[in-house]
Amino acid sequence: MDRHNKYDIFISYRRRNTGDKAEHLKDLLEPKYKGRISFDRENLTGLFDVALARRIDGCKDFLLVIGKKSLEFEEKDFTQEQVDLYTFLGTCTQSEFEQKILELGPNAPIDFVRIEIARALNRKDLNIIPIVPESTESFKFSQLNLPKDILGIKRYEAVFYSDNPDALFKDVIPKILLRLHTKPANLFILAILFAVAVIAIVLCICFCFWKHQKERVTISAMRTELQEKHKSFLLQLNTDLSIEQMAVIDTILMNMSEVYPDSIWMSQFEFTIGQWHGLKGEPYDAEQKNMPITNVSYGDVCMFLADIGNMTNLQIELPSTEIWEYAARGGENYENTLYVGSDDVEKVAWYNDNSEGHAHPSDGQQGKDPNMLDLYDMSGNVSELCNSRFDESGLYTICGGNFNSPSSEVTTTSRKGFSTDAKDKTVGFRIIIRK
Repeated sequence: MDRHNKYDIFISYRRRNTGDKAEHLKDLLEPKYKGRISFDRENLTGLFDVALARRIDGCKDFLLVIGKKSLEFEEKDFTQEQVDLYTFLGTCTQSEFEQKILELGPNAPIDFVRIEIARALNRKDLNIIPIVPESTESFKFSQLNLPKDILGIKRYEAVFYSDNPDALFKDVIPKILLRLHTKPANLFILAILFAVAVIAIVLCICFCFWKHQKERVTISAMRTELQEKHKSFLLQLNTDLSIEQMAVIDTILMNMSEVYPDSIWMSQFEFTIGQWHGLKGEPYDAEQKNMPITNVSYGDVCMFLADIGNMTNLQIELPSTEIWEYAARGGENYENTLYVGSDDVEKVAWYNDNSEGHAHPSDGQQGKDPNMLDLYDMSGNVSELCNSRFDESGLYTICGGNFNSPSSEVTTTSRKGFSTDAKDKTVGFRIIIRK
């Protein structure tokens, strides 16, 4: 049996004298066996012959609707050649069946009902139900003269219907239902399952609505809380921000150091991958969260900072070289050190002798000291973009050197030029906020 066959019931009939009855039978059975009845006028597609054989080989019940003239045969139909042909078509494999049909050609006078009966008789596990007219003087099912290859159909117990025009064909349905091996769909269970599905959908919609409302309340409360927490910056958060975006903004503002009293603040750390992608609402590798964001151009950074400004109503910028060096030297405290925060490069900087050729997290937890304004990694790690021209060529300035730089290029005064559209794994940035 073909386990991939979805049709449990196969209806066989001759269109010229029992087509209407067969279709009526299908319609009467359909409510209980929806989608499980093979009826060639509706659901046989593709290469008819192969589909026919496959469905008979895979069904559980074979219903043969017979009229008084359905199984009338001529003398030539009883020849040994014809009997051998239909015996072969009834017993061969599906691939052999297809090959033989193709060999016979499209114009061969093939009796498909005869094939269907022969193939059904070959199935020892198939439930065969002949549906035939009641016996009369002119018709008796048990006395039909049939070729040897389908003679066995007469051994099966038939369900009889009245051929009287006033009789109702549907009266035979209870008898057929009692004989079918295919189990009908349990409508009560289906109704329960449908009701459960509807309830589940309604509950899901209600839950999503409740979750959305709760999230809106949570977001509103968080926005109010952060605006109060950071009121010294005059923070005004956009109402479209997510919880994740507001959490990133909170982290940024918590890690700002005052450079000029009540007017300019600078981030303690270089801007990170987590902050960049978190504010953009993009996925990223959580293990890279505190690594400096690099491979971004001057233009990319300026547009990004403008977006943050719209989110927060804050004036967020890249520092000028003057502000950068002023902050690097400790602001009003003025540290006259060779490197930012120390004369000992090992204490404050990741550079070519100790970086192992890569940047390090900028989070204050990597064993390097800050300067007197608690600013980390201004010497080395990644070069930092500034909002000042390097020279008349149009290049912008990068300060502080990076992990590939020698110690002589990670000093407080180290500067180089950088094209506005260039991107590099050694170049990142830190921000300032103006009030």
